Amino acid sequence: MEIRGGILWLNPRLPREIKGFNMRIRYRGHWIWLHFTQRRVEVSFESGRSPQIQIGFVDKVYELGEGDCKEFLL
Repeated sequence: MEIRGGILWLNPRLPREIKGFNMRIRYRGHWIWLHFTQRRVEVSFESGRSPQIQIGFVDKVYELGEGDCKEFLL
C-alpha cells in the first residue's frame, strides 16, 4: 500500500502463512475498510470529507463513493 499522485495504490502480496486479515484505515479524512485474502482484496469506503476517493489497483485507477465496495481479484 502506498500513496502516489493523490491515489491510494494497492498491490498486496500476502505470505502463504497468512490466510487473510482486515484493517480499517483513515486516508485523507476518509474511513476505509480493507479485507485481504490470498485471492482477493475488498475495499469499502465508509465516509469522508469528499464524495469520492481514488483507489489504484495494479495499474488501473477506480473511483469509489461513500458506501461503495469494490472487490479486486489477485
